[in-house]
Amino acid sequence: MQRSFVLTFLLCTIVLPVAHGFPTAGSLDQQLSAQYPPGTVLVVRLKGVEGVNPACPALLLATYKEDGKLHAPSVLQKTAAAGFGCLFRSFPVGWKVNSQSILVVPRSGRIWFVVQECDACNGGMAASYRARVDFQFSKGSFPDAGAVKDAISQVFSIDNTQSPPPPPPLTTPPVLGSVYVSSQNNSDRLQLNAGNAFALQEGGQSFSGTYAVNGNTLTLHIVQLSKDVEIVIDGSRLLVNGDEVWTQPGQ
Repeated sequence: MQRSFVLTFLLCTIVLPVAHGFPTAGSLDQQLSAQYPPGTVLVVRLKGVEGVNPACPALLLATYKEDGKLHAPSVLQKTAAAGFGCLFRSFPVGWKVNSQSILVVPRSGRIWFVVQECDACNGGMAASYRARVDFQFSKGSFPDAGAVKDAISQVFSIDNTQSPPPPPPLTTPPVLGSVYVSSQNNSDRLQLNAGNAFALQEGGQSFSGTYAVNGNTLTLHIVQLSKDVEIVIDGSRLLVNGDEVWTQPGQ
């Protein structure tokens, strides 16, 4: 008796690969296949979608009915799946999946929709579990394609989020020396000390203050002049006023 039930479970829920090309031009099959081609990233919108591990020979079946509710797989389905050693779990709302196959079955008034977890979309927190949702309508006929798509969109919405832009390339901050001497007058000397303090000898005068580095710009805040002076960091050199080169001793 149990084996008969399990066999029924397999016959009712196992899903074989479904071709996405259909012979009738403009058919509902073609429209849905164009809307949800294999690999389309979808977002789960309702609770009740439950997947099984890739090795499981059958899929748990959730059903969306015209009452607007998604009915999760029954306990009997899960019992049968467990008998085959299948692992299963619920897909939370917001979980991302890839469309795998879709099939319209007019005689039973159903649309079979098979999806698989999108591992990359979920930050590596998935394991390629697969699930099936049947959208059930009146037997023998379907509403127009727009209404069918509306029903599907209650369970799965197409993920239109854009990937965030890549972060800007990391730039290595310039490495400053502790002492710089003017190439025009070697008695002009800049000493960069700990704590962002500096001492400057220039033109026979002494100056002091603090300094800061922003990118390739060294800014000296000169206390005696109450002003800031911006200096370009060019590798191991400093460029003052655009053309005056200050170098580190010995270079």
